[in-house]
Amino acid sequence: MDEQDSRTLVRIMIDIAEQLDYRIIAEGVETEAQCDILAGLSPQIYCQGFLYSHPLPADDFRALVQAHNGGLSPSTR
Repeated sequence: MDEQDSRTLVRIMIDIAEQLDYRIIAEGVETEAQCDILAGLSPQIYCQGFLYSHPLPADDFRALVQAHNGGLSPSTR
């Protein structure tokens, strides 16, 4: 599968999720470029991955969320 095939597959999955009114979480995002590509496909995508944080203990995760005003919004860095 080449890059174009991958983008087509992701676009189809996004379309299905949007038709079903699901929230979309892209896991494994490691670079700003990946998040930018995903955000360009849909403004409703939440990116998750090492771009934002490596795995954290629960208390550290709570502190991270609180540092972001108590919540995270779609495609927000």
